[in-house]
Amino acid sequence: MSDNRHFHRTFSLLIVLTAMFLNGCCYQQVSCDTPPANESIYFVQITDTHLGVDDPGDLEDHYGATEMIIGDVKELPVDVDFVAVTGDIMHEKTGDADAEEKTLAMFAKLEPPVHFLPGNHDILYGPDSEELLDKYESAFGRADYGFENGGVWFIMFNSELLAEGTAEVIDKQIGVLKRLIRASKGKRTVIFIHSSPAADLYGGKFHYGWPKEAAEKFTAAINSPQANVIAVIGGHFHREEKHYFGDVPVYLTGAVANFWGRQSVFKLFHIDPKGRITYRLRYLGRGN
Repeated sequence: MSDNRHFHRTFSLLIVLTAMFLNGCCYQQVSCDTPPANESIYFVQITDTHLGVDDPGDLEDHYGATEMIIGDVKELPVDVDFVAVTGDIMHEKTGDADAEEKTLAMFAKLEPPVHFLPGNHDILYGPDSEELLDKYESAFGRADYGFENGGVWFIMFNSELLAEGTAEVIDKQIGVLKRLIRASKGKRTVIFIHSSPAADLYGGKFHYGWPKEAAEKFTAAINSPQANVIAVIGGHFHREEKHYFGDVPVYLTGAVANFWGRQSVFKLFHIDPKGRITYRLRYLGRGN
């Protein structure tokens, strides 16, 4: 009788241990679908600097405003992992060697790595956007690429080809996005863009900047079963807004350029080990 009880106890324990092994993360009372924890990550987004405006009129000196923003970033009380500059870096000055040199020298004052992507005023203002894109990449590097930081996969994505491209260009660029998402290998993923499929609200009307086809294909790509996209981050509207593309939150940030009398701003993001995203807006000027 004693041997039977011992056998049953041993057998029961074996079943429990086997279940724990096959379903290991459940032993820690964590869903097996939960991605591995990433590190605590801080990064800064700067957008729409519009450097080199020929006739700023009543506007601030955008170079001066950007210099002050860079100074504020350097004084942040956290270790910033990188800075993302999300388009409209210069105001229709792509290919102007002096403007590019001045711009790059200014951003080089930042200690963290700086990642750039193009906006419409970088590559879409001339008759030949393909030539402008080549000139942009010669100065600022690739327009589409991914990098890993702290266990999170970040994508710099040229969304302007979706905003203005032909059907063929849109399909090709969506293919680029899908390849960059696959390269994440399941890591939590953040995608940086300039313009977005969100409707711009001004003049009492909604204005859609992307063709419907491009918006639908972009949304499908970032919500696909293979994607683990936790956020899309962009600019372009010169306003602070939040939207959703499918189930993915989209954070749009105000500009450094103070068009329409708006205050220059940048954003400090934090991703905690659970993948939760928070941010702080930092305005240029006193009491920021």
